[in-house]
Amino acid sequence: MPIRTPLTYQQRWLWDLTQRYARWQCVVVYAFRLRGALNAALLAECFDTVIHRHASLRARIIEVDGTALMEIEDDLVCQLPCLPVPGATAEEIEANAQRVVEDLCDQKMDLTAGPFWKVRLLRLNDQEHWLALAMHRIVGDCASIDQAYREIRALYSELERGRPSPLKEPLQYTDYALRQAESADAWQMRHEPYWSKRLAGARAIEWPADPSAATTVHTTLGKVRCLFGESLSGDLREFARKSRTLAPTLMMTLYAIVLWRWSGQTDFVLPFNVAGRQSEHKSVIGYFSYVLYLRIQLTGEESFKQFLDRVGQEFFSGLSHQDFGRMAFQYPQLLSGTLFQWVTWHPDDLPVRTQEPATSATAVSSDPLKQPIDRVCVRDFGEGLTIVPPGMTAAEITFFDTANNLYAIGSYRADLFIPETMDRLMADIRLAMETFVHHPDTPIALFSARYPVAPSASPARSKPDNQPCHSR
Repeated sequence: MPIRTPLTYQQRWLWDLTQRYARWQCVVVYAFRLRGALNAALLAECFDTVIHRHASLRARIIEVDGTALMEIEDDLVCQLPCLPVPGATAEEIEANAQRVVEDLCDQKMDLTAGPFWKVRLLRLNDQEHWLALAMHRIVGDCASIDQAYREIRALYSELERGRPSPLKEPLQYTDYALRQAESADAWQMRHEPYWSKRLAGARAIEWPADPSAATTVHTTLGKVRCLFGESLSGDLREFARKSRTLAPTLMMTLYAIVLWRWSGQTDFVLPFNVAGRQSEHKSVIGYFSYVLYLRIQLTGEESFKQFLDRVGQEFFSGLSHQDFGRMAFQYPQLLSGTLFQWVTWHPDDLPVRTQEPATSATAVSSDPLKQPIDRVCVRDFGEGLTIVPPGMTAAEITFFDTANNLYAIGSYRADLFIPETMDRLMADIRLAMETFVHHPDTPIALFSARYPVAPSASPARSKPDNQPCHSR
């Protein structure tokens, strides 16, 4: 008989959202470039082993008496045929491979049938293959795909040489779900009073109306991005180090100041997406992220340094009452304004090509899975990181921390804002960085938004040419 386990709070929240927003794909897609001669049958065997190592990869969702549960299948077999990619030239072949991966992004996953992933092995030529893996967020995140690929690499390298598997017995996400369910009553007694008091009377951020966008009938999404540059990124990291604070907390404080200036609210909630993984979860394939509601209260008389301390205290206080997304059930309206996310990419985890094609035969190992991790860009990588359905928030900003630069990608409701308005938001975030990172004792009341928006504002002016922001 199949094993059944409860959903985690994180999964319950996503399950509820997927039922309400039927078109929401909610998947993360990676494509890995494998160079060198490849034993496709052995790769399929390794992938099948990984599936059977992790129960979450063999799960589907069922409802029993109105309660959603994970049901684990024992006899799931991975089908990984090697698909040749057509094309007359190398450029045409790669373009066709990209289309296959993008199609994988768009394919709907039936969570009640399972599994929560799809995989494709594409053969571009004798010396290059792509392994594309799409995983639904209800069972995995970026770290989960990384873990699955690391295990495949380790298995392939050893089995090809006739050696036994080097992998230890993994921790299971289902065990995490059971522990969470068992501790629910204790959590309620210890933490519920804090959240009930902290969020009493709380409001989401209320963006000023953008009259020029009011003619849009349908809720469509626009996108905006901003590269902050190596110099300013370095200044922010150095200030965080000297202040003994975290870069995400620093950026969140700057964003809160901009929100205050744009909305005029001195009391609002800034939802923050927490990764949720502890050190013991490093090798677990599962979904750990959740939204932490941070209540931002200010007078405007504080210096930036004082406000930074207050935001830091709010963040760590909320984190000590970790709610695994429970409050998202009780206060869904607090997500309507904005969502703040911070994503750190280490040098070998950048979502871009990390290795140029080899210039000689000796530069390529005979074992393609012993090469450095080489990811293929799939669309705009930031699109796959959203944890809320499109249009659920007025504006969602994700800040990326890479080896050299900080940059931001935002999505926004085009029926509420025009592109120029959101470019101005990004410009104000940059202006706040330049102002307070270099002058932290400055009262935040002295910060004037370069492009303030008011309910009666006329259509926004175009941004100056020297601003690094652009909408697409």
